[in-house]
Amino acid sequence: RYRIRKGGSSSHVHLEYSLERSVKGTRLYDASAADFVLPKNEKRFRTRIEVTAETTLEALYRIVGERERKRVGDDANSGSRMASSPTATRRKNKTMSSDAEAKDLTAGDDPEGTAKDIKRTKNEEVLAGGSKIAILNFASARNPGGGFLRGAQAQEESLARSSGLHPCLMTQHETFYLQHRRTRSPYYSNKVIFSPHVPFFRHDDGTFLAKPVCPSVLSCAAVNAGVARRSGTNQEAKISEQNRKRMRLILQVAALQRNEVLILGAFGCGVFKNDPSIIARTWHSLLQSEDFQGRFRRVCFAVHDATKGQTVLKAFTPLRSADGGGKS
Repeated sequence: RYRIRKGGSSSHVHLEYSLERSVKGTRLYDASAADFVLPKNEKRFRTRIEVTAETTLEALYRIVGERERKRVGDDANSGSRMASSPTATRRKNKTMSSDAEAKDLTAGDDPEGTAKDIKRTKNEEVLAGGSKIAILNFASARNPGGGFLRGAQAQEESLARSSGLHPCLMTQHETFYLQHRRTRSPYYSNKVIFSPHVPFFRHDDGTFLAKPVCPSVLSCAAVNAGVARRSGTNQEAKISEQNRKRMRLILQVAALQRNEVLILGAFGCGVFKNDPSIIARTWHSLLQSEDFQGRFRRVCFAVHDATKGQTVLKAFTPLRSADGGGKS
C-alpha cells in the first residue's frame, strides 16, 4: 500500500489483493510447446494503429484516461494527456495526487468515483479503464525487472518501479531467467511471461496515482542482436527469424487472453541493437496476417526515442493508421 494526500488529509491506497491475483495468475508461454489454440479470428475490429513519441507508461495512462472520460460521458479532447499541468489539475476535480503534485487522470467531474467508472476489488479501487489492455515489457533475459534494483533507467526498469510487475516475474525465475543465464546464448528463447491485471501506481517521474491502473503485461526478451552479430557471420537472417517467432508469440498470447488494446514499441531496439526498420516491418506484417488482422481494437507503438534524428521513431511512423489516430 502507499499513501496519497488530498488537500489537507491523506489516505492509503491498498494493492494487496490486486498484486496477489497478478502473481498467482502469471504464467509462461513457450512457442516450442504449442500448448494453446487461438480462438477463432472473427475480425471484429478495424484496428486503429498509433505511433506515438512517448514512454510505455505515458501511453498507458493516456489511453486509460481517454477510456475513463468516454465512460463518464466526458467530451474532452481524446488526445489530452493524463498528467495535466498543476493549473489544469486545480481547475478539474482531482482524481490523481502525490505528495509532490496532483496530476489529473480522468479529467472528469466526479472526484469520488462512481460504480460506473470504478471497478472494486475487495476493498481496493482501481480504474476500470485498464481492462483488456496489454502492454509489452522489453524484458531482460537474465534479471527480473532488468536493473531497476540497481537504479538503471530503461523501459523495463520504469515499468518495474511503477508497478507490481517484479514479484510476478520472480515466479518464473527458474524457467526463464536462470535458463538464459546458463545457456548464455544471445538468442535467448521464444518465451513470453504473461502477468494479468498488474497494478500500476506510479508515473515515470515517481509520483503516485490516486487509483491504480491494472493492465496485463507481456514480458519477452528480444534477441541481443549486438552480441549475436559478433558471434559469427551471416547472423541477420537468424536474428530476424527468432525475433519474428517471439513477436508472433506476443500477439498470440495477447489474443488468447482476449486483450483488445495493445501497447507495443521498438522491441529490442535499445541496448540489444535490433534494426528498428526490421522490427517495425515485422510488427506490421504480423498484424496484417490472417491470424491477427482485425483481432485487436487498437495498437499503440509507444516509441520513446533518444537517438539523434529520431531514427527509431521514423522507422515506425509508416505503421500509423490512415486516420492518423493518436498523437505524434
